[in-house]
Amino acid sequence: PLLLLFYTSLLISYVLLNKINFKLNNLLNGLRISNGEIILLPIITILILIHLIEIGDIPALSALRTTDGDQISIIRANISDNHHIIYNYINRILIHALIPFSLVLLATKNKNKLLFFSLILFSFYAFALMQKSFILTIFLPLIIVSIFKKKYWIALFSSLTVILVIFTLTLIANPELNQKEINLTKTEQIEQIEQKKNTSNSILYRIAYGLQKRIILMPGEMVSKWFEYIPKELPYRGINGYRPIAKLTGNKHQEYSKILYKKIYPKYAKRGINGTVNTASFMYEYANFGVIGLLLSGFLLAFIFVIVENLFKTDFTLKLALNLYPILVLSSSAITTLLFSGGWGFMILCYLIFIKQKGIQ
Repeated sequence: PLLLLFYTSLLISYVLLNKINFKLNNLLNGLRISNGEIILLPIITILILIHLIEIGDIPALSALRTTDGDQISIIRANISDNHHIIYNYINRILIHALIPFSLVLLATKNKNKLLFFSLILFSFYAFALMQKSFILTIFLPLIIVSIFKKKYWIALFSSLTVILVIFTLTLIANPELNQKEINLTKTEQIEQIEQKKNTSNSILYRIAYGLQKRIILMPGEMVSKWFEYIPKELPYRGINGYRPIAKLTGNKHQEYSKILYKKIYPKYAKRGINGTVNTASFMYEYANFGVIGLLLSGFLLAFIFVIVENLFKTDFTLKLALNLYPILVLSSSAITTLLFSGGWGFMILCYLIFIKQKGIQ
């Protein structure tokens, strides 16, 4: 019933808002820039270097040097933990806005040499940060644009890169998948080989199962968990659920995604692993205001969809390429986070400044 309430609010709000003419075609006319790649690529490269220097290491390479799963989880968590918020913000804007947009810009302008160089650099950056979703975030817009422009070699190369990086990071994050048989008798080695052949626990199967669970099952599971604990064990946060407002009012902001991680995964928490259990966008408003939050979330999301429709009215390819992934991420991110620190708003801003005056060629 609660989910139905949200979707009803979303549908009705979208239908009503669609009747309004927002007249956004001439938005930011005075800020339009033609040669965006000349500006964006040096900025992105410098920011990548700054971020990696601040981290002080290449996390993925550090993880390769250990076979301790808990230690690998800590290495991955430390990429964002214990660092100034400005560096985490730089990382999110790079991964979710500047990098994918610059690749789309290069593809639309047929800058193939710069595109190839950028693919190598950005792939390494995504690999270094050990988040499998990052490589997909970067490449999905480019793959969509390449298919529509019939540049199938770019789409194929990008898709293979995504698969390779995800496969490699899965092996790094789960060293038990690739452990060699050492100090075993010949009979024991043969038994292990036969077991791998005769069971479904092969590396490829486990990777495929893990991705399937993460993409298809976990979003719904996390929504259920949040409903289970809120407000039964955790009260509605009210306006203090928004970090900036909590700071202005002098109240403590409780990050339920971290608090719930300890409740849902107590074994990992006891081992010193600090994680988050992000959930669908509407659940954050529910955690703040209950049922009213679900209605509010439906209205806000409908409003954003209508604005996007108006801004990309004449560019179906770029509307799909630049907005598909953020919309998919709504299954595990708050609307406000996704728009601002999550890079969706920044992506749209880049489109208005660097592409909209000419559209896709």
